[in-house]
Amino acid sequence: MKRFAPLASLILALGFLAPAAEAGGASLQIGLGHGRPRVELQAWSSNMGRQHSYGRDRYRPVRSCRQERGYQRAPQRVWVPGGWEVVQRRVWVPGSSHQVWVPATYETRYDAWGRPFRSLVAVGHYETVCSPGRWELRNEQVWREPHWETR
Repeated sequence: MKRFAPLASLILALGFLAPAAEAGGASLQIGLGHGRPRVELQAWSSNMGRQHSYGRDRYRPVRSCRQERGYQRAPQRVWVPGGWEVVQRRVWVPGSSHQVWVPATYETRYDAWGRPFRSLVAVGHYETVCSPGRWELRNEQVWREPHWETR
C-alpha cells in the first residue's frame, strides 16, 4: 500500500488542480522531500487573494534562533534633552465659607377694622454658607532636566 501512496497523492492533486485552475490559478510540484516522494498543489483565487496549499511538506518561513527564543535587542542609551512639560495633577481644593444676605420677611396682617398692613416677621441678616472641599485636575508646567535614558 505504501508504494501507491505517491500515486494516490498525484491523482488527488490532479483532482484539485482542475477546479483551482478555473478559480484563478494553480501550480503542481512533484519531487523528493526529506528522502520521500512529495506532491504539493498550490491554488489561489483571483478574487480572494489568498493562497491555499495542499501537500505533506508545506513551505514554512525560516526564522532565526533569536526570533524563535524571544531574544530582544540590547538596550540603548539615548540622550533626552531638558524642556518644559505639561503635567496634569490631582489637587485638593479645601472648602470655603462665604456670607449670604437673607432679606427681611414681611407678612400682610389685618387690623380690627379689616384694613391690611405689613408686619415685620424676621429682620434681614447674613448667613454663613460653607461649601465642601473637592478634588480638581490642574495642568502645571514642570521643567524636566536633561538626562540619559535606557530604552
